[in-house]
Amino acid sequence: MIKKPYSVLVVDDEEDICLLLQEHLEEKYGEKVVVKTSTQANKALELIENDYVNIVITDMHMPDVEGDQILRKAVTMQRGIQVIIITGMDDYATAFTSFLDGAVGFLRKPFGFSDFVMAVDPCIERLDNWSNLLKPPAKRQQKTDPLK
Repeated sequence: MIKKPYSVLVVDDEEDICLLLQEHLEEKYGEKVVVKTSTQANKALELIENDYVNIVITDMHMPDVEGDQILRKAVTMQRGIQVIIITGMDDYATAFTSFLDGAVGFLRKPFGFSDFVMAVDPCIERLDNWSNLLKPPAKRQQKTDPLK
């Protein structure tokens, strides 16, 4: 079962970006999410492997591991994980390949808060839908027949 709060991992080699995105996520979604950040891709992969993560938001180009590697490893490590790629490059081939590899969103830096929300909202909605689908059926109340 998918439990709230949803776990979101932000991965970017620029700490300021991590903190800004964390702030936006916490401001927009409040107690619905728990946000972790990592400026090192290898540590992010350890978090994905050892903790349950619902959403990963990762930079594409980092010094130790590329974001597409995080994407491919994340989707093989955890079923249902949702990955959004962010990049400063204007590379549509990379975006296309990312979607083929399992990404659910792609943002090009610089992006505004509304663009960020448009990428994250569908992930949160999918988690809400999955969570509702996986709930045990509620006990049905017997209705009384008004004609009796």
